[in-house]
Amino acid sequence: MDIDLIDLPWKIQLTLAVGYGSYVIAYTGVREFHRATDVIFKTAFFTLIATLMFYWGDSCVSGNLKCVPVRHPAIHNTLLAVIVPLIAALLWRRIGIQIFLNILRALQITTSDDTPSAWYALTHAKDLKFTQLSVVLADDSTLMCNSMSRFSDMPDGPCSFGPNGDLALYVTDIKPKYGPSRPQSSVISEFDKGAKITYVPKEQIKRVLIRRKH
Repeated sequence: MDIDLIDLPWKIQLTLAVGYGSYVIAYTGVREFHRATDVIFKTAFFTLIATLMFYWGDSCVSGNLKCVPVRHPAIHNTLLAVIVPLIAALLWRRIGIQIFLNILRALQITTSDDTPSAWYALTHAKDLKFTQLSVVLADDSTLMCNSMSRFSDMPDGPCSFGPNGDLALYVTDIKPKYGPSRPQSSVISEFDKGAKITYVPKEQIKRVLIRRKH
């Protein structure tokens, strides 16, 4: 028997929506690597948190639990069911995943970090700042950004990494296959005309060199 989502009680609709929204926050950037079962059960986890918030609030209203009284319990419970799962998703993404992986390594269960690719690991390091970026193209010329901090406040700055290997960067120097590097002074001197960022498709990239520091 098919059940339309719109026909479900509003609490169920809300918990499902919040669960999926929390999942999106917790796994932004890697969702394309998830299978359908991953999406379902990871969403269900955050949906369960929202459901527990409703259960806790209803228990307070009914007197089964001793809680601080609130003026509008329905609004209060709804806000809890929305906010708590979203905060849980943010904490899981920021520190929870790494703590969980460290525990698994400490217990010698696995050394895998479940990262979908080395490219993702390099471009999503949370505690490292990019200082220099060089992109070797298919024709062996090199695009370089030698001082990425200067572009941190620019649109998509200091660089932007695509999930499939493409990228965009502010090019400060171009080094041909043969010969010295050529500074691209217009990138800096013409800021008043707008941000001049270079997009490089994956097919044109031969190698990427990244310098990072804490």
